[in-house]
Amino acid sequence: MHELELRACFERAALTGPQIEHLLAMIAEAPSRRPGGAALNNVIAQFWSDKNKASIWIESHTVERLFAYELELDPSVLAYYSQIPCRGIERRSANGRRHLGNATADFLVIRADSVTVVECKAALRIESLLQQKPLEWVRSDDGVIERPALTSWASAWGLNYAVWVQPSPFACLLANLELLYSIKPPDEPGKAHRQALRQLERSSLTIWELTRRVSGLTPLAVHQLLRMGLVCGTIKSQPIALTEAFRLFLDPQQRSAAEATAAQLADHRFRQHCDPVSTSSYRDLCAGRQRLETLKAMRLGNSVFTRRYRELDRVVRQAEVDGVSELEACLTNYRRSGNRRARLTRTQTLAVDLAVRNWDAGKAHSRGHAYAEHVAHCQDVSCEPVSRTTLYRRLSAANASRRALLTGGLREYQKNREATDPRYRSMASQILGLRIHIDSTQIDARVFPGVEDKLLLDRPIIYVAVDSATSFPVCYELAFGPARSDALAALLRTYVRTTGSLPSIIQVDRGSENRSSWLSAFCTEYHITLLIHPTGASVFNSAAENWLGRINSRLHSLPGSTIPDKKGRSVDGRFKSRQTARLQFSALHEVVNDAIELLRDVPGADGESPIERKARLVDETGIAGHAVEIDDNFLFHSSIPTRASALDPKRGIKTERTRYASSELLQAARRGDVIEVRRDCEDPTVMHVQMSSGRCKAWSGMANKVAGLPDIELKFLAYYLHQRGSKVVERRLDAHVSHHRKVQEVLTTNDPDASEQKPSASKAARRSTKDRPASRSISVSLEGLDDYGQELREGGRDAI
Repeated sequence: MHELELRACFERAALTGPQIEHLLAMIAEAPSRRPGGAALNNVIAQFWSDKNKASIWIESHTVERLFAYELELDPSVLAYYSQIPCRGIERRSANGRRHLGNATADFLVIRADSVTVVECKAALRIESLLQQKPLEWVRSDDGVIERPALTSWASAWGLNYAVWVQPSPFACLLANLELLYSIKPPDEPGKAHRQALRQLERSSLTIWELTRRVSGLTPLAVHQLLRMGLVCGTIKSQPIALTEAFRLFLDPQQRSAAEATAAQLADHRFRQHCDPVSTSSYRDLCAGRQRLETLKAMRLGNSVFTRRYRELDRVVRQAEVDGVSELEACLTNYRRSGNRRARLTRTQTLAVDLAVRNWDAGKAHSRGHAYAEHVAHCQDVSCEPVSRTTLYRRLSAANASRRALLTGGLREYQKNREATDPRYRSMASQILGLRIHIDSTQIDARVFPGVEDKLLLDRPIIYVAVDSATSFPVCYELAFGPARSDALAALLRTYVRTTGSLPSIIQVDRGSENRSSWLSAFCTEYHITLLIHPTGASVFNSAAENWLGRINSRLHSLPGSTIPDKKGRSVDGRFKSRQTARLQFSALHEVVNDAIELLRDVPGADGESPIERKARLVDETGIAGHAVEIDDNFLFHSSIPTRASALDPKRGIKTERTRYASSELLQAARRGDVIEVRRDCEDPTVMHVQMSSGRCKAWSGMANKVAGLPDIELKFLAYYLHQRGSKVVERRLDAHVSHHRKVQEVLTTNDPDASEQKPSASKAARRSTKDRPASRSISVSLEGLDDYGQELREGGRDAI
């Protein structure tokens, strides 16, 4: 919203002038931070907001994103902002001292007559906060969670403050809102929509029943009715994709009654065992059964009643009257027997606690080392050390995730952390094309390029895009070198060529190319929500991780396999991949393509292959996504911004390796300035230039020679040119430094022949430069590459 619109909303909310200025300053500063820098378990999101016409950063894809969907579908919400700074909050500590602090609220929600600051929390997190911070978090008599300090601060500025608690269970609701938010409703209901409404006036129907009764009604049309609010359904308890079970209503009260019934059923199914028989220990259960059998024998006269069993008989008969089972009344409490207090002295307890803290901090590399440190500490403080069994038991009970994080970093933490309870996990998307998982890894095979140079014996990297709903690998991309934005952009181009659209949600890991400003701007341009999961947390992106592992497993028998490399010195060098590489890039590309096509038809655990699941979902729910054409605008935004020198109106744009020019660019250079330069992610000879007068393309001198090459050869050529030119800047710098040292020696001695008398420094520099492997010439037989090398050498002389 514009500032004038915001001021009008604030005036309707009866805010004063200072309050309005303070609120505008808060909005101008939002977001006050970018979430996810230290997140261990959260999947952060760059969420596209239709109401705000912009992307916002949110902290969690299961808490804040769920609330954002509710705001987007709420017609009373005019706008909202995330990561709002709240300054000058007054708190009182337990001893009564006054403290002023700051906080960052999750959302600022603006409605027609009110402004509310909202903090979002998961249900499990709320319970722990109520116990850990009773002065900060309070539950009122009616069960509402409150924060007195924030409520007072908000009231002073004329705002409302609320704590939104994630509903439980939430997975079904989140998946349904995700689907509905991706649907673009029509301006007016069509003929099929009106016929469906007339059918629902008679009785409530499932989606499957409604589509059978109304001719031409598709699942997409039903989704549009739900998005427009003309009908309502059980979105909290049943997935929309279950068309035979998801029921539609016209009356919200009917929907509420159906939701209440389904909620009770879900609560019963998700409830953990809580009766005494189920929660008793195995020893108490066996003892209870034995007591019940003895009691029955005494009742039959086979044994004589004892005093204790007469009392037990009275208790069992009363339990039968109260509706309690006989076995529950006979259960023992042996589990509670044992030591009530620790047998360790205070000094020993402190010593054990210190050993556990050192263990968590990673200061002991093994349990034996930890015990040795404990014994040494006990000798210093003159106390008896505990036994190994006692200390080892305490170390085993310590937080393994904390030690893993401090000793092995984020990847070790993700490897050792506990699995998330399935009741609190999110669901896969319900419609084809709604969300894709993207991941990359190196191919477990080395490529032989057909030229005699070890520098080019590299392992390609594969990017794969897997549909979340079907686990279907939509497309893939092979590239050379490290993971980078060019390969990711090429994958998105391939996705558009394959499907004709872009997904509504892209989920990636925290690789450098996935957190680049280019991908963030690309998602904003095409209204895509970007989900970024924690480093090393492959469980969040298992759909793509599994496919990469299955593809690589089929390449281990090929020449150039890197499996012997992983075995280290236990395998002779002649079996390593650099000696056995025989496949060229095009051959490996065909092998990977055949492997993916074969795996697409392999049935999964449910007996359905990805290609069969894709066909079924297309019939049941249709296809989601944003329709996109491969036009000049898309090619520009899918190209990577790059740094280039100033535009020369006579010679074009010069990069660190070559020049790019065109007649249109030179003409635009004479009447405008360069705004942005982007290199094409697929063609190394093309550069996209944004001028103040418009956009145009520029080409390098290699353009005519490679224009007729197939795409697969152009990809390899791009890699070869990158490898051949990768050391250009370094070689130029070495030559410049060597020349500078020679000049300094001459100036110091004032002798023109001083450089010949004292050649050690300059010659050593030239010798070290000459001996570098990266600086040696590369002799190849590919047509046209020598000319490109000549162009690089000319560029080097120009730079110096």
